[in-house]
Amino acid sequence: MDGILAAAPPVTGTPSAEGLDSLTSSFTKLGLKSDMVKKAIPAVTEFVTKSGGKDVGKLLADVLK
Repeated sequence: MDGILAAAPPVTGTPSAEGLDSLTSSFTKLGLKSDMVKKAIPAVTEFVTKSGGKDVGKLLADVLK
C-alpha cells in the first residue's frame, strides 16, 4: 500500500464540493437524509482505515470534511 501511495501524484488544492454533493445526492436517492449520512462517515472512514491503512483513511477523512 505504501508503494501505491508513494507512486500516486500529489494532491493539490481543495477537493471540490461537487464530489460531496454527488455523494449526498446518491444517498438521498436511497432515502437517506443528510444527517444519517453524516453519522455514517466515521464508520466508513474507520472501515477504510482498517482495510487500506491509516494513510488511506486519513485521505478519505480529509476529503469528507
